[in-house]
Amino acid sequence: PRVHCPLQAPVFGLSFEEFARPLGNFPLFPAAATVGLDTEGCLDPIRVAVGGVDDVPLDVTDVVRAFQGHKPDDHWFEATIQRIQEAVNPPDDIHGSRVDRLDWLKHALDHVLREAVIRAHDGQRRDMP
Repeated sequence: PRVHCPLQAPVFGLSFEEFARPLGNFPLFPAAATVGLDTEGCLDPIRVAVGGVDDVPLDVTDVVRAFQGHKPDDHWFEATIQRIQEAVNPPDDIHGSRVDRLDWLKHALDHVLREAVIRAHDGQRRDMP
């Protein structure tokens, strides 16, 4: 399966990571995020996809759509990650319990969302006269 993330905003940031346990093993949690920043520094659009929480990677963009139009701060990151965690139902299996998977997902999302926002801010500074 593929996740299509069209780039729509004039300034955007992208982040993709594969998290494995232990390091070097096959990835349990691929996570990707693209964020756009408008001229006020508000997020629009936001696209997020995650793996390791279902049989196939999930596009959770609809889950985070309510968080568009906000300026990213620590509260925004926490609320966005919590909303995604509430929307998925990872399995218990030999690679980890549901609780462990939700915790790993939290760390994966925190990393990719923050990295995408940093990259968008960097692009915004480059575009300024």
